[in-house]
Amino acid sequence: MNTGVASRVLVALTLLVIVAGTINFMEFQDYRQYIHRFLSSRRAALAFADGLRQTSDDLTRMIRLYAVTGDPVYIEYFDEILAIRNGESPRPVKYFEIPYWDIVLDTGIRQVEYGDAVPVRELARDAGLFENELALFVAAEDASNELAVLEVEVMEIIAASIEAGGGNYVLEGDALAAAQRLHGLDYHAAKARVMEPLVELDTQINSALTAGHKEIVRRNNNYMANALGLVTLAALLILARMWQRRRQQARLDSMES
Repeated sequence: MNTGVASRVLVALTLLVIVAGTINFMEFQDYRQYIHRFLSSRRAALAFADGLRQTSDDLTRMIRLYAVTGDPVYIEYFDEILAIRNGESPRPVKYFEIPYWDIVLDTGIRQVEYGDAVPVRELARDAGLFENELALFVAAEDASNELAVLEVEVMEIIAASIEAGGGNYVLEGDALAAAQRLHGLDYHAAKARVMEPLVELDTQINSALTAGHKEIVRRNNNYMANALGLVTLAALLILARMWQRRRQQARLDSMES
């Protein structure tokens, strides 16, 4: 192979290595963006699963507070929780990120901005839940709605008791029996039917997160190995080109002498 051909081959190989390195880098960047979106959607899905659990617990807390005190403000809060979840009332911004009802119970003040009124299962679907995950989410919400029916029955018995007492509330008789239903075996079983799908949903989402993180490590290691190999090859080609040019120059010098 003459010097000119060898030189062109080295240049071509160097360019090919540079192109391969560029493609390797671009593919890795595309994957990083994809996995970032994937992990973000998984974290959002996890937040919605936890948020649904929290709304169920908030409903339980409000009806139990009402059963103990007879204060109608807790019924207002109970109805508002359901209305927000069902998309019938505007949704507070960062509703699942802040201890919203703890703050309201403490101060009675809602110092937040409001977004659109959107059903929580629609938000969960938009957050990126897969079909099997969405089915678990819907099952948990349906179970919570069924539990709310029992809670409303207790609410109505207590409200009737307050009305019969002329506005005075004494936790006895039918009111006491109704309040005890909120702590009975049937209530706990109904509550478990809400939580069981959420536990499975949490498990599935966390498994996806773990698998995603492992895939990031694997892809990153592959990228680094490819990049190192291409850089090494490019360096060798550059050294070969430099060596070839020196030989060529040495030949020219010898011919001139």
